[in-house]
Amino acid sequence: MTVRISLALLLALSASAPILAQAPTAAPAAATAQEDKALLAFLDQAFEQQLALSPESMTSLGLKTDYGKLDDYSERADARSLALQEQQLAQLHRRFSPERLGPSARLSYRLFEAQVATSKQQAPFAKYAFPVSTNGSPAGNIPVFLINEHRVDSVADAQAYIARLRDSERVMNEVATKMRDQAAQGIIPPKMVFAPARADAKKVISGAPFDQGPDSTLPELYPIRRLQEEGRRAQGIGRGEGEADHGRTGGADRPLRQGLPDPVRRARCDRAQGQGQ
Repeated sequence: MTVRISLALLLALSASAPILAQAPTAAPAAATAQEDKALLAFLDQAFEQQLALSPESMTSLGLKTDYGKLDDYSERADARSLALQEQQLAQLHRRFSPERLGPSARLSYRLFEAQVATSKQQAPFAKYAFPVSTNGSPAGNIPVFLINEHRVDSVADAQAYIARLRDSERVMNEVATKMRDQAAQGIIPPKMVFAPARADAKKVISGAPFDQGPDSTLPELYPIRRLQEEGRRAQGIGRGEGEADHGRTGGADRPLRQGLPDPVRRARCDRAQGQGQ
């Protein structure tokens, strides 16, 4: 009788062994899934924080946050972005351990580390990036950005567009300052860059209301006229205000255009010295 009971007990225990063996692994699997979910939420938040530093990027993604602002084009913006990345990396290391993550989440963890490491390695060389090149400059890129990506669905959106027109002068000053600082360090784009850059800037501000010529193509490419009547009704933006701001913005690229001759003369001087050697 005792043998039969022992045998029955042994068989029962053997049958339940797989269930008992799975119990320790079920808890870690659930914990890993929870960690993966937490990491995903952290990375989403990190992306949102970086995105908040760039009003233009938010607009490109269809958001209307900081809709009346342009990006910061100064070196301070690069420093803020890198500082935020390093802060986020420290938080990543404090909150998560790769050993507790699943394969996909662990890869995301390592990619975030690699991204911050790359940013840190590239930071000392940021000053060598030319803000004006034959591929474009803020004087041409900002109008293209406004035309293609700044949607206007309300008077408030149109007012934000005008605010960005006004903000473009700040951007041009920041770019001109960077170019002068670069020139002082001998960092100068090739001579061939400057003539096309000036020509592109002048095209944007040619025609009425910038001068006495035919209407500028900029208002035609952008639905300002469509909003004039709506703006009058909402006491928001009318023809006079909209075109006046277009006119005032005509001088916004002046700091950039005025910042070009000095590097050109420096490039010519360097070229002459090179030929004399």
